[in-house]
Amino acid sequence: MNDTNHNIERIIISVDCGGFNISIMETAVILASRLQANLCGLFIEDTELLQLANLPFTREITLNTALSRDLSSRSIERNLNAVAAQMRQVLEEMSELSHVGCSFRTVRGPRLESVIRESEDYQLILMTPKKRLTEDRDRTVSTDRSRPVVLFYDGSLQAHRAVRVIKSMNAEAAMRPLLVLTTSQSKEDEVLEQLPPGKYQVKCLHVDEYNIINIINVVKAHSPGLVILPLENILLKQGGEVRRLLDVLSCLLILVR
Repeated sequence: MNDTNHNIERIIISVDCGGFNISIMETAVILASRLQANLCGLFIEDTELLQLANLPFTREITLNTALSRDLSSRSIERNLNAVAAQMRQVLEEMSELSHVGCSFRTVRGPRLESVIRESEDYQLILMTPKKRLTEDRDRTVSTDRSRPVVLFYDGSLQAHRAVRVIKSMNAEAAMRPLLVLTTSQSKEDEVLEQLPPGKYQVKCLHVDEYNIINIINVVKAHSPGLVILPLENILLKQGGEVRRLLDVLSCLLILVR
């Protein structure tokens, strides 16, 4: 497979009202700069949140005064617009400093479905689970070197692009352990040719098949600092399980088309 087929030209990062994490945005900009790719910020207005606001028993309690007040979808929409504008400004300023082409747009809908729908023309999709935002606000992919990178490799175009992401991390990748999941000895040999153990801290694990349950088990056992998965049809058919993965993750997830 020709290296030109592995090019990553467009990256999209999913952000929402719970996802204003500057360090994650910085990671996305750095990755786009190293891969010479354009970056898009996708702000998602979660319809579940808006629907919740319209329930009769929903109220907002302020942290400073502990006073409560009625919560409406209109007030939430105003807050979402304000957060989206702030995120757009931060991402555009970071991208300009790094000479990265940047765009930003807002969509409304369920988070996962919206990301998949809006990312059809992008090779990399960056998603940050909310668990990461509450537990680990100050870490970035580049500094979280004590936790391994988990990568699934099956020899597909998406898997080759995932390896390209690893290589783009340069010296940082060499300093971090790489946990590569493969389904056969031939794929293990293939990935070790691309990521030689003398240069990278590679450990291969055999899994019976590419499914989210296997990925979740690895995540629970190894607490990775980054997970990179090929976004193939087999993964898209496991939509409910992908949500489970997002629930257990506390790190950045990169899906590769």
